[in-house]
Amino acid sequence: MNKSIYDLKLHEEMEVSRIQSAQYVTGTTKAMRVPGGWLYNSFQHQDNGITLLTSTFVPYNTEFMPKGKNDVEMLCSSHDYLADRKRS
Repeated sequence: MNKSIYDLKLHEEMEVSRIQSAQYVTGTTKAMRVPGGWLYNSFQHQDNGITLLTSTFVPYNTEFMPKGKNDVEMLCSSHDYLADRKRS
């Protein structure tokens, strides 16, 4: 099963899109889980490095949640993650 943005733990990120030209990646968009939702960060890749183009906050919403997941599962996994961080 593929990981979705709903599976991300706090401050974990995943690549959600990639723009490729010939053999080179020219842009990416990553989603990072933050309290209350996600940050979508778009980057431009150039020979001299990577530049952050935009950063957009997207509030938590279950509209596109994969079937089989629910809010209770998501809250429990976030709570477990936070509890583990407090112990370490």
